[in-house]
Amino acid sequence: MKTIIFALGLSTLVPAAPATWTPCGDGLLCATVTVPVDWDRPDGPSLERQVVKLPATGERRGTLLTAPGGPGEDGVATLRENAGRYGPIRDHYDVIGYQPRNSGTGELLPASCRTPALTTVEDPPDRATWDAQARTLRAAVEKCRADDASGLMENLDSLDVARDMDAVRRLAGADRVHVLGWSYGGIAATAYVRLFPGRVLTFTADGTPDQIGGPPEPDPDAPVAPPGPAFDAFADWCDCGDVRATWRKIVADAPSGMYVKPFLASYLNTPGLWPQLKDGIQRAAAGDYSFFEEAGKGLGFLTMPAMMAARCPDALGYQSYRAMVKGRAHEDRVSPYSGGISFESQLCAGWPIKPANPPRPLAAEVPALGVGGIGGDHAMTAALVSHFPRHATVKLESPQHVVHLNPCVAGHVVRHMDQQGIRGALVCQATA
Repeated sequence: MKTIIFALGLSTLVPAAPATWTPCGDGLLCATVTVPVDWDRPDGPSLERQVVKLPATGERRGTLLTAPGGPGEDGVATLRENAGRYGPIRDHYDVIGYQPRNSGTGELLPASCRTPALTTVEDPPDRATWDAQARTLRAAVEKCRADDASGLMENLDSLDVARDMDAVRRLAGADRVHVLGWSYGGIAATAYVRLFPGRVLTFTADGTPDQIGGPPEPDPDAPVAPPGPAFDAFADWCDCGDVRATWRKIVADAPSGMYVKPFLASYLNTPGLWPQLKDGIQRAAAGDYSFFEEAGKGLGFLTMPAMMAARCPDALGYQSYRAMVKGRAHEDRVSPYSGGISFESQLCAGWPIKPANPPRPLAAEVPALGVGGIGGDHAMTAALVSHFPRHATVKLESPQHVVHLNPCVAGHVVRHMDQQGIRGALVCQATA
C-alpha cells in the first residue's frame, strides 16, 4: 500500500499483532503493517507498508528479517524477484521482506521534495564551488521542509526505518529475529541492532559502510593501494592494452570538477557493466570524457531533498570543505586508481538538520557477520563488523555488490544463524 492515513478516528496506532498472511503468488505470503509517520507521535499520522514472507520449506528454526539497500529499494519486490535464490537460507528460516518508508512514498511528498537540486554533481575544485553547491542543496531542503504537510520529510532516517523493522518483527510474530541488511540497508540493520539488541539473534551485513566507526581518519603512513583484484579482473577481461597506464592518464587529464575515479568502483563491482566501462575508457583516452560527464548528470537524483533526507541523517559524508580537502588529498595519494572522494560524501554539505544517526560506538553482544566481494565491499563491511566482540567475515572472490545469495556465502550465513555466531576470515571462490 502507498497511502498515508491522517488522524481523525484512525489516529490511534494499535501495536502490530501477528499477521494474517495471504498468499500472493510465487509461494509468498503477504500482509501490511501500519507505522506512525513520526515515532515520537504514535497517535499522529500513520503509514501503511507492505510486508512479504518467504516461508521455510523444511523444519523451521527462526526468522530472518531483511533490510533492502538504496536507500529506496523495495524489499518486497526484491524478495519476490529473488525468491528462487534463497534456497539454502529458507530451508529452515522464514525470510521477511518489507517496503521501507523511503521506498514508494514519493507521491506523499510535495514536488519540491522530489526535484533534484543539482542537474550535474561536480567534484568541487575550490571553496567557492563547494559553498555554492552547499547553499543550493540547503535551499532545496528548506523549501521541501516548508512545503511538506505530511511530516514524512523529517522522518525518513535510518532510525525511523529501524523502528519500522521492529513493527515488522512483531507482525511476523517473532520474539527475536536474525537480521540481514545489504548495501545501504545494512545501515538500517545496524540501527536496528543499536535500538533493539535484545531482539536480535544474529546480525549480517552485506556490502555496508561502517556506520559505527564512521569514515576512517586519513593515515599519513598508509601505503599506496594497488589497482586491486577487481581492477585486475577487469583488465584481463578487457584485453585492451595497458589499461592501468591508460586509466592513470585519464584521471590525470580529467576536466576540473569532473568525477572520474569514484565511478570506477561502481562499474568494477558489476561485471555486466564492464562493456560500458571499456567503451568509456577508450573514448576518454581519445579525449572524449562524455561517458563520465553523462554519469555525473545521472547522479542528480541523489540531490532530491527526499533522497538526502534518507541519507544525510547518517552523517557519513563530509560536513566541511576543509575535511573534504583533507580526505581528497589522502585518497588521491593512496588510491591512484579508484576511490577518491565519492559524490555521495559531498551531497550533505548543506544539510540543515542535526544528524539523527551519526557514527558512534555501539555496545551490543550480538554475533555479527560481514560479507562482501573484492571490489571494496569486503573491506568496508569487515570494518563495520569488527566493532562487535564476536564476528566473522566472508570474502567472495568476485567483483560484485551484494553477495549473500551466492550459494557459498549463503551457506556461511546459515551456519552463522544456526550456531548464533561463527568466527574466522572465510573465503568463497567466484565459481561457488
